[in-house]
Amino acid sequence: MSSSGPAVERRLEWAYLAVTVVLGAAVVVGTSGTLLGPVESGAIAVILLLACAALALGATRWIPGLLFTLVPAVSVFNTRHGFFPFDYVVFALAFYLVLDALWRRDLRLPGPRSLHVAFLAVIASGLLTLFLAREFSSFAGHLKRVIVGYLAAVIVFRFADRERWPWFALSIPASGLAIALLVIGVYLRRGFLVHKAYELRTFYSNVGWGTSNYVAAVLSLAVLGSAILLVLATRPWLRIVSAISLLPMGLAMALLVSRGTLVAVALGLLGLFLAVGGRRRWSVLTLSALGTALLTQLPVFKVILLRFTLASQTFSYYARLVGWKLAFQRFVEHPLLGVGLGQGKFQTDELSNLDPHNYFLSVASETGILGLLAWIALLVILFRTAWVASRDDRNRRTWAVSLGVLLAVAVVHSCYEPTFPGANYFFLFFWIAAILHRAADPA
Repeated sequence: MSSSGPAVERRLEWAYLAVTVVLGAAVVVGTSGTLLGPVESGAIAVILLLACAALALGATRWIPGLLFTLVPAVSVFNTRHGFFPFDYVVFALAFYLVLDALWRRDLRLPGPRSLHVAFLAVIASGLLTLFLAREFSSFAGHLKRVIVGYLAAVIVFRFADRERWPWFALSIPASGLAIALLVIGVYLRRGFLVHKAYELRTFYSNVGWGTSNYVAAVLSLAVLGSAILLVLATRPWLRIVSAISLLPMGLAMALLVSRGTLVAVALGLLGLFLAVGGRRRWSVLTLSALGTALLTQLPVFKVILLRFTLASQTFSYYARLVGWKLAFQRFVEHPLLGVGLGQGKFQTDELSNLDPHNYFLSVASETGILGLLAWIALLVILFRTAWVASRDDRNRRTWAVSLGVLLAVAVVHSCYEPTFPGANYFFLFFWIAAILHRAADPA
């Protein structure tokens, strides 16, 4: 490559970033108006356009890192046209990844090859059910969800080197803070009343792309990710940001009053306490105690207690048992390929269009035994590749363990709540998981 190569490469990077920001402004204008209104959408678009102008002037070398930091925070925006703004961002970054690989003449797959194979197996198991699709848009939407999750992980593996990894890590508390502020803002605009916290929680918590349980599930990923950054060895400023972001995230979690998510977060903190050692273990214990103490002081704490103690709240337990039974029956009737990816809602059996609140049963009933095995293999390989790569380094091994904790909590959570079927959750999980994996295997 000639000496002018790096200069040309830098120009291409700046040009790409400028175009991405302009497109991002257009996307925000077109999609966030349904959630924020025209004034707020216009303000955000102006900010992005000013950022584009700063790029054109050759702002600073921090802009590329900041771009990666803000990617998952875009998940707060909503759309009614099949694509979320973060979908566009991920596809744009994936396109840049291809250009970058061609420019550098480095066509190697980033990250473990076995992980690529496992992800492609999950995608292939969905494609096999194309001929079963009664509505192509539903099929394509579910397939897009998996592809975006895969591309998000690939982007992290490609660009999160030692220099840029902190910027990717910063995206975890940044996304949690964005979601928490969105939730708190929606509650304030709708005149939140504590004594109506449970009765009207679906109304209060509707942020456009989900309501209480699902929004809390998405937020739980950022909570656990930020807790991991806080207690493991990383940059001091990253710990400070993580600690600060946990406060509004904790408040938003309390407002959402989701039993399943509170249990999942508690399990995650317990898992961290048992998995990490030395001073970090006591850091987890201190963090848990402080969070519990703050939670009990909130006026909404009484509502949270009622969610666990009132006899009327046990109905959801029975509803889930019935849903699991019906989903398993659907799988038994369609064992090989299922009823088709995203086609559950078009069935006329007893489950009909209901979500079984168990992702393993959802996968099994929609893509059959092949899809179920591919999904399980993906989860196993995701952890195993990080563990094997870090087993000779004690510090890196703690990151692999933290990935295992996040993975275990997400799997348990998906067994009783609608988590992975949602595009936001699927994307954010694999983005955060890839960041933790990269810390365990930086090579």
